[in-house]
Amino acid sequence: MNYVYSTFATHNFIRMNEEMYWKTIDKKNYIKSAEYETYKKLKTTNLKEALVLLEKISKQTTDFQEYCIYQIELADQYVKHAERLDENSINKATDIYKSIIDQKKYSIYLFEAWLKWRIVTQQFTYGISKTSDIPNDKYDKVREQAALIVLDHINTHSNDEMAINEFLLLATHGIVKRFGDYPYGNQNTVEYHETFDD
Repeated sequence: MNYVYSTFATHNFIRMNEEMYWKTIDKKNYIKSAEYETYKKLKTTNLKEALVLLEKISKQTTDFQEYCIYQIELADQYVKHAERLDENSINKATDIYKSIIDQKKYSIYLFEAWLKWRIVTQQFTYGISKTSDIPNDKYDKVREQAALIVLDHINTHSNDEMAINEFLLLATHGIVKRFGDYPYGNQNTVEYHETFDD
């Protein structure tokens, strides 16, 4: 364990500390649309109309990083408000998260898209029970797809510490476990609530 920790410690690959990471990944850095503030106000009073506006904003951007932010926000709203929207909300959300990865373009939000896709897929498609099917092989194939996009970016941007950090996040994030600290179901439930509860 000491060998693994010392050889593969994050500081061997990057000098980025946690504070720098959170500053860099802050979505405010990449949101350029003036209409996004309108969306944020509108979603508290008219969610359906707000989501239409967000889709419009998303289609107008030419920057993939910014596009990912809007798409993840859109999918998040479909998950958080599935009961208020329609019966296809969860499917729409998982399709959006996965489509970000399927575009095969680098973004610092690929890990977030993959993780949320996995969490929502397990929670609503396969289930929350300890006896539910947990297709970690399927989740890892998509994880590998995202990791290869990041590695390809690192290949041409070898000093991009954020990309290296994102690769390490993808490579080291644990699988969905059947048993663990949460006694009432599989461990995806914990990640689901940590990710989507306000």
